[in-house]
Parts: sequence; C-alpha cells; structure tokens
Amino acid sequence: MKVLALTTLLMLISQTASAMPCDTGYFCVSKSGKYKISLQRCRYRNNIHLISIKKDNSEIAEATLNKGWDGENILGFEINLPLAEEGAVKILTAEVVKSHKHGVMKIKYAESEPGPLSVLQTEKISCKIVE
Repeated sequence: MKVLALTTLLMLISQTASAMPCDTGYFCVSKSGKYKISLQRCRYRNNIHLISIKKDNSEIAEATLNKGWDGENILGFEINLPLAEEGAVKILTAEVVKSHKHGVMKIKYAESEPGPLSVLQTEKISCKIVE
C-alpha cells in the first residue's frame, strides 16, 4: 500500500512539474505603433506562444509563431506573416534585451523559399511583462 501511495505521489509531482505555469505574457509595441504583439509566456520552459499580432490596429489572423525564445536575458521571436504571392516568405523577427525592455524588430522578405531574406524594415520595439 505504501508503494502505491508513493508511486501516486511521484506521478502527481512529475505531472505538476511538466505543466509549468503559462500565466504571464509579453506585450510588445513597435516604436511607430504600427505593430502590436501579444505573447503567452511559459516560465521555467523558456518558450512563448503567439496570442495575437496587429498591424495598424487590424489583427493578422493568419500569422504564426515560427520560433520563440524566452531566455534569462533575451526575448527573441520570429513570426511568419501571410502573403498573397505563392511561395514568397515574409517574417517579423525581434530580439529584446530584457533588462532594457527594448530591442530591434525587422521585417524580412524572400521571393521564394528557400531563398535569401532581405530586410524591408528595421524598427525599435519595446516589450513589457503582463500578468
């Protein structure tokens, strides 16, 4: 009976540990105010999830998070933006130094994938943690 209770307790602890809290997030705004990005933050796993991205106050529903990292000092992410042209690629990348809450956002474009990305726009971005 004690072995069963111990096994049950260990299973409960491991499930709790793997279900790390995702109860905070980031709200990021480009310096011009053109882009607004909401991200969910999963502490202890160093990852983020895209909640929404807006361009000129209109939501970009087809946007997807490609890569994201919520490190100790750096927040970085890459968001795929939808395009009308078949095979073309447009992405928004950002790297933010957490201690300053500011960083750089770039809009990049390639006519085909795989292909070299050219930078269309570079702009400062600021991010704050939201509870």
